[in-house]
Amino acid sequence: MSDGARDALAGYLYQIVGAAGLSARAIERSDERGNLTCALVIEARGAKVLHEVRGQDVMMRREEADQNSGIAVQFKFSREGAGKEIQPTELREILNSFDHCRRQASSSFPVTGYILITNRALGQSAQQRYNRRNTPFSGLKPAETRWLSVPRAQTVRIKQDYHSTEAAAQAWYAVFERLTVYPRIQHDYWVKGLQEYARKRGLVEEEFAAALSRLVGEALGTTVQGIPEFSQGWLNRCLLGFPDARTLELRAGADSAQQEANRIVLRHLDESFALDESRLIRRQILNKVGEQAAQHPIVFLLGRGGCGKSVLALQYLRQEAQHQFACAKFAGNLADRWLGHAFNSWRCSQSALRLPDLSDHEVVRRLCLANPNADRPVLVLAIDGLDEVSPLCRSPTRQSIDFGRSQDSARPSNVVLLLTARLEGNDIQRALRKIMADWLSTDIPRHVVLPVGYVQIGDFSSEELSAAVQFLDTDVRTRLQTTLILIDPENTASTSVNSAQATDVSDGVANPEIIAALRHPVLWGEFSRLHAKEQLHVLDGNTLGLDMLADSFIERFCLKAQRRRDHLQVERVRSALVQIGIGVRHGQQLANRDTDWIHRASGELIQTDAVYLFEEAISYGVIRKEEGVQWAWRHTFVGDFLRRQGGNP
Repeated sequence: MSDGARDALAGYLYQIVGAAGLSARAIERSDERGNLTCALVIEARGAKVLHEVRGQDVMMRREEADQNSGIAVQFKFSREGAGKEIQPTELREILNSFDHCRRQASSSFPVTGYILITNRALGQSAQQRYNRRNTPFSGLKPAETRWLSVPRAQTVRIKQDYHSTEAAAQAWYAVFERLTVYPRIQHDYWVKGLQEYARKRGLVEEEFAAALSRLVGEALGTTVQGIPEFSQGWLNRCLLGFPDARTLELRAGADSAQQEANRIVLRHLDESFALDESRLIRRQILNKVGEQAAQHPIVFLLGRGGCGKSVLALQYLRQEAQHQFACAKFAGNLADRWLGHAFNSWRCSQSALRLPDLSDHEVVRRLCLANPNADRPVLVLAIDGLDEVSPLCRSPTRQSIDFGRSQDSARPSNVVLLLTARLEGNDIQRALRKIMADWLSTDIPRHVVLPVGYVQIGDFSSEELSAAVQFLDTDVRTRLQTTLILIDPENTASTSVNSAQATDVSDGVANPEIIAALRHPVLWGEFSRLHAKEQLHVLDGNTLGLDMLADSFIERFCLKAQRRRDHLQVERVRSALVQIGIGVRHGQQLANRDTDWIHRASGELIQTDAVYLFEEAISYGVIRKEEGVQWAWRHTFVGDFLRRQGGNP
């Protein structure tokens, strides 16, 4: 290949990469070169960057309502770089090309500005003229306009276009007055802009060379067919392989991967039947979770069934999702590379399913590369329900926990993993060591400090219950507040209130056993959704109110069971619970798992689903597990309600 051919090819590549890089930097709204090209990037914002229009390398078309106009851009490249300076004669040819574009423009799409981008420098003479271009043509001396004169061999052609060489000089100078030159802009500057753009959307360094080649090839092909627009969708398709790529930058705005992840968390929170954010009443516990997450890459949330572990994990994620990536999954539904699948759903919408699911480490690596200066962690994960995972489905969850353990605990980790599990017994240290031995295959001696964080969650304290009642009707709130003052403020024992035995109390005080039941966060959630008149019936302890509360509680439990296992129909789950309720005699304190639950439910559910429902009922707080295979209704009025649904008094 001759030197001229090499120069031409190098110049064309500079032009393509420059145009694409200009679009990328304009989209990112940042420019580290300061004042040198900041104005150029600002010009490109809100404009279409069109390739090869009316003989110009690029046209930036602005389509605002009041100015449908264009800025013509030329790229000039030399393999000798700044050493081959641009002299006045070459500058005149550049102006001639710009003016030719202006004359070809239509009145509906006029050219109003001119930009020269080059890796070369202006020669001293050309620079002097450029610095004085604001001087009117009429104010120049003849010697100062001589550089605009063309050689004798070109005069015939110039006169055909302009009628006279004087008219041509004036037209070129009019362009010169509106010309902006950006010199010494190297090829690497544009490449770096493209690389930064791609990196913020998940492309890593070793993938960039192939992506850049794809971009150049696409530009060549589409230019042959017509006038391509170097749009964001075009950049995404060329560099990343899909047009709808979202940026992975944190705090990047509405259509970012972080905000998409946040929307998914909010949807998950809504599906968990949680209260509105305005009713977030366990702020102290959330603060404890935050304190532990700041110290450990793995944090366990432990508590009895129905204490609100899942909702608290999701509410913490909602809080953190404002400045981090967040993701929540039920442990029983995890699949291999589930985080990679979630990552793809964040970074694009329509193309997610056809992208390969990356490993956990690769997902976090790309998030960190896109946010090199962000506070750690960049990702918070919540895996809900370790105690509910089938022995056959433990591998994906174990892999996620191993991944969390791989984080460096000596410095702020890139990832924090929240794990919820049911707490059996009162010795939290012993329970946590058992969980770690089971899931982490790690036995921790009792004298060794646990290498993970944990937060113990219980039923509502009086302080939390007092905060919760603020959102209720005035009459209901007064009844509850009066009762809370009179009873033991920290009585969190499970209620044994019986709808058949409950008696009405005075209007000023609620049934204390009902107050004890309402400390159960899941049950409180259902109580708060009842109408005020229904809530007063509940506080009175009469059968009408308790049945409405039990009905709402059981309905929500059936919906949750179906959400965890799609094939379970709400009606069949409810029917199975009614059969179980019929089988437990009135006043019976303890029931047997095999005979009074699994066998009774077998008429509606297969055995594996009946076993699953038993564990789910413990986790939700419908029942409590006793010694061995014994169980009891956590709230006896729920069992009474189910028994009556079968026609038994």
